[in-house]
Amino acid sequence: MKNISNLTTITIVKDDVGALLKTLKSVSVQVRSTKHLVVDGSSRLQNQNLIRAAAEEIGSQYIFQEARGIYSAMNFALEQCNDDEMVLFLNAGDYFAEEISTKKIVADIEVNENDIYLYNCFFGELDGFIPKIDGANAQSVAKGKALVCHQGVVASVGLIRRAGMFDETYAISADHKLLLRMLQLSQPKILETAITVVSLGGVSDLNCAKLAKENSRARHETGLSFESKFVDKSYTYYRIVRCKSKLVLRRVTKFIGLPNDVAQKIIHRRK
Repeated sequence: MKNISNLTTITIVKDDVGALLKTLKSVSVQVRSTKHLVVDGSSRLQNQNLIRAAAEEIGSQYIFQEARGIYSAMNFALEQCNDDEMVLFLNAGDYFAEEISTKKIVADIEVNENDIYLYNCFFGELDGFIPKIDGANAQSVAKGKALVCHQGVVASVGLIRRAGMFDETYAISADHKLLLRMLQLSQPKILETAITVVSLGGVSDLNCAKLAKENSRARHETGLSFESKFVDKSYTYYRIVRCKSKLVLRRVTKFIGLPNDVAQKIIHRRK
């Protein structure tokens, strides 16, 4: 039985006070309050004080960690949790889609016995693109047929530990590798509810080549590569080109002032 009373949201931040405030606001208005950890990955002293004060003002737990990268900070946060806790990573700038988002998560956990739950996410804004997650499993996620954001993954700490935690040798895609491992170990409960809004413009969003190459590495290390090296490399190249084209389209649609819903249709080829 999962420890529902200890459903935990984890937020990693370094210096970006403005982005964190957006996240904290969405946490503070949740109808179903949950445990919230804010891990500060070595912000400058002035920002440390601002981050601590903002977190503690809404009852969140502030934890400081010497800078060793985002995945080290994520693992550090997990070390503060018990195996039976369910956790969701909502990084600085991300926010809950509704005031009842955590209430919905708790309700889902109460009626199911899964170790991992997959939810939809909005990209950028509440009217943003929603990636396809139906039918998500290790194979479909590895090969791009289902796009699951870590901000839409709620998993037990015990499962995360069995899957090897976040691989700190990765710069961008440790969350992708961890998800593949978890899906190999446990059957997910897939829900169509969009629970979070994912901020755009981060390292993984802008560094297309690095992201695609690390995803390829994750496929290889989890035994989920395509049937041949040629196909795998071709897919990696396709993802790089597709990612870069989306970045260009995003800049162009923003420059000419297209409404967000129209821009999203163009960028993500939606009807």
